[in-house]
Amino acid sequence: MIFDEKELLKYTEEDSELSSELLQMAYQDIPEFLNRAIVEREQAQYVISSEYLHKIKGIAACIGAISIFSLSTEMEMQIKSVENGSFFDAHIEKISEAVSCFFLDPAVLKYLIPSDV
Repeated sequence: MIFDEKELLKYTEEDSELSSELLQMAYQDIPEFLNRAIVEREQAQYVISSEYLHKIKGIAACIGAISIFSLSTEMEMQIKSVENGSFFDAHIEKISEAVSCFFLDPAVLKYLIPSDV
């Protein structure tokens, strides 16, 4: 599952305007944090990289981004426990694809302002 709209609406107490605002912020923040995680990983800054994944995980939990949440959780845990980038390297394409799929999902798009997509 890519998007659990019920989770988003539960978090926002059925407020569609707030839901839209949260998804707009996520649309800006998640790709930026993912890029920062990649840069930090490339510089062998594993702890900092995991901090960006932690931020992604938190956002994903609030907006019902199921696959993004699962992948960022797993990647963060692996980086912290192993303290290297091998798991990150093996899963970076998966999480990048999950982010793209999430923001192209029709159920998500209805919350985003068309000029921003």
